[in-house]
Formats: sequence, C-alpha cells, structure tokens
Amino acid sequence: MSKLIQKATEIMIIAHGDQTRKTDGSPYNNHPQAVADILKENSFSDTVIAAGLCHDVLEDTDYSPEKLKEELGQEVFELVSALSENESLEWEE
Repeated sequence: MSKLIQKATEIMIIAHGDQTRKTDGSPYNNHPQAVADILKENSFSDTVIAAGLCHDVLEDTDYSPEKLKEELGQEVFELVSALSENESLEWEE
C-alpha cells in the first residue's frame, strides 16, 4: 500500500469515526473502502484511489479542507472537492 493510500485510509477512519450508513446502519467506512476497492481493481492511480477513500470527508464530516489539502496534496484535494456536494446549490442541481 502506498503512503498516499495509507494516509487517505487513516483520514477516512478518523474523519468518519463511528458514523453509520443511513440505508442499513452499517459502519460508514465500509462505503468509501468499497469505492476504493473498485478503483484499485480497475487500475486507477493512487491519487484517484485516495480521493475515493476521502470522497465524503469534506461533505459529511468536520474535517477541514485546508488539513485535507495539506495532508493529501492539491490533486487529491481537487478531486475530493469536485465530488463534494456544493451546498450553495439545491440538491437536485
């Protein structure tokens, strides 16, 4: 496992803590891990896999954007930001 993926995994675990899925009450971390597994199986880069692991961190936790950018770098941060809900828009948009 690369250092980038290892760090992204640590951030995911810390940020989501004991959150559970609304759909079935399972640990929330199962979801981003499943996303990362699919990305890895399809030979995506470590950068994309790290973004997959953290894709809900900015949207669903109080983890700061600045800290995420500092710890994972600009490229991962930009991918995560692009995947995060824009709260200035209505959900349907």
